[in-house]
Amino acid sequence: MKISIFTLIFGIILFITVAVFVYKWRKDGTFKSLIKTVVLFFSVFISCLATSKLKYIFADLIYEKVSESLPEEFLDLLTAMGEVGKESFTLISVPVIFTLIFIAVYVILCIIVSSILNISGKKAASKRKKALFPKLLAAINGIIFFSLIMFPVSSYVNTSSLLIENVGLAVSSCDSIVENKEIRAGNFYSGDINGFLIKVQDEIFIPIDRDIICGSLYELTGRNIMKTLTDYDIEDEKTSVSEEWDDITRTVGNIIWVFGDGKTDYLSDEKQEFVLELIDENKSLTVRKVMADTLKYASGKWTSYQTFMKINPPDVDSMYFACLGLFKNTNKETVCLDINKYFTAMPN
Repeated sequence: MKISIFTLIFGIILFITVAVFVYKWRKDGTFKSLIKTVVLFFSVFISCLATSKLKYIFADLIYEKVSESLPEEFLDLLTAMGEVGKESFTLISVPVIFTLIFIAVYVILCIIVSSILNISGKKAASKRKKALFPKLLAAINGIIFFSLIMFPVSSYVNTSSLLIENVGLAVSSCDSIVENKEIRAGNFYSGDINGFLIKVQDEIFIPIDRDIICGSLYELTGRNIMKTLTDYDIEDEKTSVSEEWDDITRTVGNIIWVFGDGKTDYLSDEKQEFVLELIDENKSLTVRKVMADTLKYASGKWTSYQTFMKINPPDVDSMYFACLGLFKNTNKETVCLDINKYFTAMPN
């Protein structure tokens, strides 16, 4: 079995982390080890609580900065996604905020608790037996600590991998969106942007995301933390951006693919059939919300004779233009029915 360079790197760092914990706890008894374990989990709890209060401050700042630098067509799409688009930026803010707070809280609590335990347990130290259980607890704490420190890496890789796979490749294949498709990245790659994204995906993101160590540790702690800290309400219904990120990015990519040829006055039978499959009633709450908000925003711009993502509106006298009014008041409950009505009214 071939071991990847990522597995080797993560494995060495994990081994060092666990070794440090076992060494530092080598003289601890069961009681002291349990107290230190409680400190670790309490630090996670405090970090989650603090991150939930701070995540939107940083997410909004990132959203504003990104909005200022985005090309018009991508800003159109981000704006069209509405609430879900803004919530998606918590996927950037949460890992960093949580990890920084966790490190600070854990270090401070460890210093305080260790000082108290060392003072109270000084006399009994010489009589303490070297038990196996404290060492086992130390190793477990080391593994959990490493997974929490690796949280930003594992979460960003997971998020970026899905973004490239579902959105990046759709964007790069659209002539109406990407005019200059050539890219040079030193010795790493030289060629079209589509090939560059595939190379980055195949050689960096997928190997890290599926790495036995990084992937397993993300499943151990990261996924649950992300699910908890990226939850939000859509019209009084609870959902989570991280849990639905695959569906969100896939939906955005599909929208780009459908309209990426820059035409709104004609959709091939293949694309019409594709859209009808896309709007299955069983789609997630977030997906229906993204579709409804995007179609409402896009149709609003087109009926005002403006472009959306560089796409011109249909001819004003065409049936396509007239039927755009179906999306004026569309929402997550009616979007599937509205799209069906739109295609039903289209001329063959």
